[in-house]
Amino acid sequence: MALGKWEQRSHGSGAHYCAALAFAFLLHYLLTPAEVARGQGSMPADQIRAVAGGLCAFVAGLSAVRETGFYRLVPPLLFLSAWVLVLNWPPASWYVLASLAFIWFGAVIAAGLVHGGLRPVLLRSLDFLLAAWLISFAVQFALYIGGGIIVDVHQIFHPYSEARISSGWDDGLLRMTGVHIEPGTYSNWVYGLVFLRGVARRKFFDFFSVVAIASTLLTFSFWGILSASIYLFAACMSSLSVVRSSTLFKLLGIAVVVVGAYAFVADLGMDEVTEYLYQRSTMGDSSGDSKLRAYGGFLHEFDEILVLGKPLDHDFCDGCESPQDAGVLLNAIILLGLPVSLAVFGIAGYTAYAIGRLSGLLAYLPLLFGKFYVYEPILWLIFCTCILTVCVLRESSRGLGRHLPSFSSILPGR
Repeated sequence: MALGKWEQRSHGSGAHYCAALAFAFLLHYLLTPAEVARGQGSMPADQIRAVAGGLCAFVAGLSAVRETGFYRLVPPLLFLSAWVLVLNWPPASWYVLASLAFIWFGAVIAAGLVHGGLRPVLLRSLDFLLAAWLISFAVQFALYIGGGIIVDVHQIFHPYSEARISSGWDDGLLRMTGVHIEPGTYSNWVYGLVFLRGVARRKFFDFFSVVAIASTLLTFSFWGILSASIYLFAACMSSLSVVRSSTLFKLLGIAVVVVGAYAFVADLGMDEVTEYLYQRSTMGDSSGDSKLRAYGGFLHEFDEILVLGKPLDHDFCDGCESPQDAGVLLNAIILLGLPVSLAVFGIAGYTAYAIGRLSGLLAYLPLLFGKFYVYEPILWLIFCTCILTVCVLRESSRGLGRHLPSFSSILPGR
């Protein structure tokens, strides 16, 4: 009650914004991957994420852990935790324990985003975090375009970690990363944050989200281009489905963002960009090789993972460099099993459809092929928020005499 009264008094005040900024700062260090830079010792990057996650969960739990919503997450997450422990028994690895911690951190933070007196502060923190990621990328990109200055923004925030700005090809093309470690990581994590923000606010498309997603086009990653195209198409569908005077403005804004993004690409030199994208399309680089070998391992072991998954350290792609490049859904099926994976991703897809109908479902599609590892905190924050949001929407629909769509209504021909 005291927290609720404080929130009512401070909403829109300096205290409200300071609290949101502080939470966004902690949330960044929970969600953002980093690696120990070569020659700099053994800075515990994963431990920093765990500490940040614990602090985030503590703050969010102040006003939400006693709410009914949080206890709705307890049964499925207890089952999931037991499932992970059984598959990885004995759970001696720090990585296994950290993964379980990230799942439960996601549950507590999600409860704060959906329930409790601090919900406005936590929602505002998502805005601040997305703005910080977008601004860091824009400043880095502008410095490079305007004066050839390369600033490793990621290392400014993570002194123990170096960003991989070079394209990796001998084509003179540099790919910006913003505050993230790789260009592809920027694309994936910005999309993940936009989707999380859309679920938490129950609105997937606004000008801020469109600009953030459009910025991922400038990373020159196939995943970024594909996911941004799907999301922007869904945003156009959403705008056209609502006949309002602002629809034309929204579509015009989207067009300006896309055209402006490609104008910057043209300034970089389209020959270098085209050559780089062509080289990546041949699937001959480490990322492409990892995809092919991961798909091969998936098909080889499919009959074994129809029910049971594999341990976290299971090598299903014959030592490939980046098995997550094959997509998080494929990795989840291998490491968690098909039934658990379909349940987890199914509830997220159902939530997206319940919020935005077909355009929301389209906006959800890139999540299936995101290059997240299975136990990334951002994923479990998304999934737990989806579960609680569905519960809230069902209660609201019953109170209004309406009904949420059934799963069968999502299928073609229904």
